[in-house]
Amino acid sequence: MPGATPLTTPAGPGYPEELAQDVTLPDGARIHLRPIRPDDQESLISFHDRLSSQTAYQRFFNVVKHLPATWAHFLVNVDYDRRLALVAEHDGGAGPTLVAVARYDCTGQSDTAEIAFVVQDDWQNRGLGMILLDALLRAAEARGIRRFRASVLASEPARTGHPRACWTPARRAGPRCSGSPRWRRGRR
Repeated sequence: MPGATPLTTPAGPGYPEELAQDVTLPDGARIHLRPIRPDDQESLISFHDRLSSQTAYQRFFNVVKHLPATWAHFLVNVDYDRRLALVAEHDGGAGPTLVAVARYDCTGQSDTAEIAFVVQDDWQNRGLGMILLDALLRAAEARGIRRFRASVLASEPARTGHPRACWTPARRAGPRCSGSPRWRRGRR
C-alpha cells in the first residue's frame, strides 16, 4: 500500500554477515544459517505456528498457541552482541522457510549468556540442533562470552546430559578442530 510504513526493516549497519553460512546435514539436506533480522518477524510467527504444542512448550515452558506479534518483534530485534539469534532456513523450492532458531541473551554477568533453541518438529533428530549450537557458541566466544546457561524441563535431561548443564570453552584440540572451538559440558 503506497505511503504505508513497514512494521519491520531489513538488516542495517552492524549486521554480522560473516555469521551466515550454508551447511549440509548428515542426511544431505542443505540449510542456510544466518543471523536473525527485524524483517523476519512474520517468518518467525509462521515458524512458531508450525511447531507442535509439545515443541512450543519445551521452548517457552508455557502453552503458546500463537506467537504474539509483540513477542516476535522483541525476538527478531537483537543487537548482535549481547543478544544474538541465528536462524536456519531451508529452501524447498518455494523460497526459504525458517526451520530452527538458536539464540543467546547475556545475563547480569558479562561473560555469561542464557541460550535457547527450537527446531521445527520434522527437522528434529537430523543434526541441526548441534550445528546451530556450534555456530552460536562460536559467535558468542568471538563476542567475549565464555559461559552458557540453558533452562530445560526436568523431562529433557537427554538433550543436555544433565538438567543443570552449562557449557564452557575447552582447550582447542589442534588441527582437527579446523579453527572452531570445542565445548565441554560442565556443572554450575
